[in-house]
Order: sequence, then structure tokens, then C-alpha cells
Amino acid sequence: MGYPSSYKEIPFLRLLVPLVAGISLGIISRPLFDAAMVLSVVLVSFCVVLIALFLSRRWPLRHIYGVTLNLFLIIVGYSAVTLKPTASVLTEGKPLCVVAQLVEPPIVRERSVRMQVKLEGEWRNGLFYSIDERMLLYFSQTDTNAFDLQYGDIIGLRLKPKFPAPPQNPEEFSYKRYLARRGVFATAFVRNNEWLLVDHGGNPLFAFAYRLQENMIALLIRSGLKDQELAVASALSMGYKTLLDDETRRVYSGSGAMHLLAVSGLHVGLLFVLLSWLLASLKGTRSGRLIRFVALMAFLWFFAVLTGLSPSVQRSAFMFSMVALAEVTTKRSSIFNTLTASAFVLLVINPFNLVEIGFQLSYLAVFSILVFSPILTGMASPNYRITKRLWELLMVSVAAQIGTTAISVFYFNQFPSYFWATNLFAVPLATWSLYLLIALYAFAPVPLVSEWIGWLSNIAIGLLNKGLATIEAAPGATLQGLHLSGTQFMLLMLLLVFAIWWIFKGRVQRILVFLLVVAALAGETALKKIGQSKASEALVLSSYGKSAIVFVDGNSALALLDSSLYSNIEQRKFLLGKLMASRGCFSSAQYLSISDSTSCQKSLRTTTFAKGEGLLFADYKGQRIAIPIGDALARKRTKNPLVTDYLIVTKDCKLRPRALPKLFNPRVVIVDSSVPEWNATLIFASFNPSQTEYWHTLSNGYYRIGDK
Repeated sequence: MGYPSSYKEIPFLRLLVPLVAGISLGIISRPLFDAAMVLSVVLVSFCVVLIALFLSRRWPLRHIYGVTLNLFLIIVGYSAVTLKPTASVLTEGKPLCVVAQLVEPPIVRERSVRMQVKLEGEWRNGLFYSIDERMLLYFSQTDTNAFDLQYGDIIGLRLKPKFPAPPQNPEEFSYKRYLARRGVFATAFVRNNEWLLVDHGGNPLFAFAYRLQENMIALLIRSGLKDQELAVASALSMGYKTLLDDETRRVYSGSGAMHLLAVSGLHVGLLFVLLSWLLASLKGTRSGRLIRFVALMAFLWFFAVLTGLSPSVQRSAFMFSMVALAEVTTKRSSIFNTLTASAFVLLVINPFNLVEIGFQLSYLAVFSILVFSPILTGMASPNYRITKRLWELLMVSVAAQIGTTAISVFYFNQFPSYFWATNLFAVPLATWSLYLLIALYAFAPVPLVSEWIGWLSNIAIGLLNKGLATIEAAPGATLQGLHLSGTQFMLLMLLLVFAIWWIFKGRVQRILVFLLVVAALAGETALKKIGQSKASEALVLSSYGKSAIVFVDGNSALALLDSSLYSNIEQRKFLLGKLMASRGCFSSAQYLSISDSTSCQKSLRTTTFAKGEGLLFADYKGQRIAIPIGDALARKRTKNPLVTDYLIVTKDCKLRPRALPKLFNPRVVIVDSSVPEWNATLIFASFNPSQTEYWHTLSNGYYRIGDK
């Protein structure tokens, strides 16, 4: 494979860039026009493009068509975003009687059964009003009938819509925005006996695929796979990841092997090569090639449906479809053009694919492999076949990592140090495991053979899991606490673009631009470090049933946590990891349990602590903060309550609400999210509302001391 000598060899890249620009503009800005106006603008701009095409035949006006086509694609990208619904048509908390259809199989969670449905309409005052909106429903696990529901079932039910809350803490993942980009704006809990099955419908192809998926999982169980070997086999062969537990996800993520569980180009490519080999005898005649093409296309897209039509599978299925088509037409196209064409099609279908992490990782990994792998592989030429294959695999891993490192750090704040060892070990073993699973499905009618293959599959996947767990547990396997600002991320993406540009064109000017971006990145990093070293803040975070009070001072931090959060390292990382990384103090942060914090000896530059019986006192930039602990202060008697700026009440405070005003005279009372709503109401009611401000982090989100 050679590099394109001109951008004219990648025509879809020229179309993709303005489309992406338009989609980006639509995502970061609010819609300026209604749907009718947007469609009118698209139609008018299309007519302008046709006129420009006619005018461009004249040499002096030859550039008009290119300019108008780019503007048209920007408008198309912008319109594709703005035409998508941006808010729910429902009213939060208003009871509804609706008819809904399941658009995916139910997913059993720890405490509930989750279902995504499409609302068909609402019964109101004896009339049926149409609704076209998706929604997430949660059924209790005590509702045994909910387990019998399947894709396509139509149900009637009563519910009260609830809108997902925006992020409650700094640097927190926005679940609300995540759902909105998938067209889901509301959720609801469905009580037992408040729903009934009305009918069954749905797309027959999807219904068949989901039933086949259930039968395949049942076959794996009958063949002897169990526990996390069963979970990994389901994810590896059909993209079904519901059975994976948190520990397995952590191991695969920390070792850099998470891509093995997300069905992608590796899986589709292996299956395409296998099926192509099986159908190789049909390549001799034109009719045989046509039959082979139809079989390959049918298999590729049915497998895509079976695995949930994720962006990576769609991209892979589209690319290999183009390869199969090229074999029929005997025409060859640049692999770069095929890749950009698939991205163009997927973005036109769903513009929000652009902000999907899987979509970004998938395309950057493949593009980076295509660009950098030949260069890296050519750096050495091993003499033996096995060492040559290992070298090629290693260089492919390095090439993929070049393209995806920035995104991995930006979104996940970590980097797998031993990704190269992971891929050298895991990719071959995962490949053989996948082939064993294919053989297992193929020999399902022969129980004795399928059980024997199942035994081999169980051993292979068990070795894969144990090997990755060993790599993940090695010292320094995962570099955590890494952070990139939005500016740093964009500069790194520019570096990647200019590096590829220089490889394609090889001109000195590209190196100069590359060095300018490096200088800008170095400057931004220095400014970020300086800002972090001077910054300080005190935060009372929000996490249901948990307490977290964080003091940040430069590159140092102290977090006061309730005992359950203090002892659960994974929950602690989930709540505080991204925040600490963004402040540059992930590795230096100190964590203390609030119940034991009276032994706190830590003093920060802007914060000092004083301990006392039943009380932790902090002075943050002259702001006095009192945190009562236990009930020791209930035995104290005082004529004058302690004057403080802030009183922070957590579940570790065992004082009665009416005792607090006798002991403290605060300007602001902050009740954290570990205290339930009813108790917070009693605490607030015990103070004089004309003299005291109130804040409950459970309902209002985090509180930044000194800013309110």
C-alpha cells in the first residue's frame, strides 16, 4: 500500500472536512433557525451549487464550484445536527398513560431491569395523542413479568418522566448530554402492576438477530463456558458486554485491551478473511464473484446488526463492503478514500457519531495504522518468519497508539504503559479464541464436538483473562491521573494532522508548521502548570449517599471522605480522579476519613485545620469552616454559639437538627449529599432563614466555598 501522491486521490476527504466543520458548528452552537427554515436553506444552497457547477466551466470562474460545494457541505453538517430533537416534549413529573415499544432487549442491572423504548403516544381525556420520543425505563427486579419482555414488545403503562440531572461536580461526566446525543431526554421508574403487554412488533431482522444472540449465549453456557470466560466470549464474538463485571472491565481497560471487547475492525476483518477463504472457489467466474459478493455483504451487515451496529462495526462493515465491491467491479480505490467515505456516510446518517468516543478511537486507530505502520515496520527487517510477524504486530500496536493516545488521556485520564506487551500476547490469543467460538457455533448441532470446542475456548479465554490480569497488576502498568485541557487536546490533534501531512507531502514547510504547533503546545502546558500551582479551592462535592470535602492548594490536595468512600478505592477514583487530575494533584492528594479526621495534621498553604472533640475546624483564606463529627458536642453547653462562615453537615454528624443552632452561628449551612432530603429540611428549618443561607448538595450540586 502506497501513500496518496495528491489529495485528489482521496476525494471523500475533501468532502469530509467541510461536513465535519458544519457538524462541529451545530454541536457547539445553539440552533438559529427552525426545521422549515433549515430545510429551505439547504435547498437554496443546493441550487446555488448546481448554478456554480455550470459557471465553473468558464476558466476565470473555475473555483466557484469548489467554494460553493464546501459551503453547502458545511450547511448540510450544521443542518443535520439542528434537525435532531434537542429537548423532550414531555413535562417532568407529570403522570402519563403511554404506549411504548421496546427498541432493544431488556438489560438486567444490579437493582433494576433497564429498557430503552420508543413512545408511540399518550392517552389523555379519552383521546390518543402521538408522541415520537425515546426514553429509558427502569423496572424493579421484583417485577418478574418484566424479565419476559423482549425487543419489539408494545406495552401500555403509567409513568412520571424524570429528566437526567446535569453534572453535579466539576469535571464530571455529563450523563444527560450522553443520553441527549442518542435522542433520549427522559427516564422513568415503572412500578409493579402499572404496565401491561399490548402487542408485539419491531423489525423482523433485528428481532431475529436478538433471538439468535440469546441462543448463542445459551449455546456457550451448554458448552461449558461460565463466569467471566462466558462474559468475555459473549463480548468477543457478538459484542454482548452486559455479563462483564467491573473487575474484568478494569483489567481490560488498564492493560490496554479494551478494544478486544468492543467488536471492531479486528473482529470484522478476521471474519471477512475467513469467509472469503471459504468462498474463494467462486472467484473464477463472473456469476460466482457476484454470488460471493452477495454472500459477503449479507454476512457483514447481518453481523453488524447482531453486534448492535456500533460505529466501529459500521465503519468496518462499510470498508470491507467496498473491498468486496472492488473485487466484483475489478476497480481499485485508495484505502484512505474508502475510510473517509465510510466516515462521511456514517456522519450523514448520524452527525452525533462525531462526538462518540468509539467512533473517534476507531477511525484514528485505523488511519494511524495506515500511515505510520509501514514506516515503523520498515525500521527493521527480522530474518525469521515468527519474529517478522511479532515485529509487524508490535509496530501496528505502536502505530495505533500514536493516533489514539491523546483521546485516551483526554477522556480516561490514563495510559496503558504495556500496551505493546498486551497486543503481542492478547491479539493472537483473542484471534484463536474467536476462531474457536466460530467453530463452536458452526458445530452446535453436534453436542459432543461443541462441548469439546467449548472446553478449548474456556481454556483459551481463561488464559487471556489471567494474562491480562498479570499485565494490569504489573508495577506501572497504568499511568493514572493524566490530564489534557481542551486546548492541549486540540494541539495534539493538530500535531497528528501535520505529521501525516508531512509524511504524505514531505515538504520542509510542513515541518516548520509542525514545530510551531509543538511550541504552542509547550507554551500551553507551561501556562497550565503555572495556573495549577497558584490555584486553590474548597469544594463540597455531590454524590448520592456519600461525603467528599476537597481542599486544593496548588499541587497539593486534601479530601475528607465518609468511611465507605474512603475504603472503596474504585469509587474514590470515579468521583475524585478526574477532578484531582485536572488540578494536577492526583498523585499528591491525601485522603482522610471524616470520622477519623480529628487526627488531621495536614495544613495547606491556604488552609489550616484545628481538631477538637466532636469538631473539625478549617480556616480557608480567612473563611471559617466548622464540620461537626459524632455527638460529642451534644454534651456541651455554651451561651454564645460559635460564629463561623460555613457549617458543613454530613452523615457523620450525629447531633439533632435543633441542637445545631445552639452550638453554631453560621452564615451558610451546607448539608452534603450523604444526608437525605427529609433530614436536610429539618436542619435548615432549625436556623433563622433571614440570617442564614442554605445549600443541599444532593439537590443543588457541588458547593464552591467562597464563590456563593
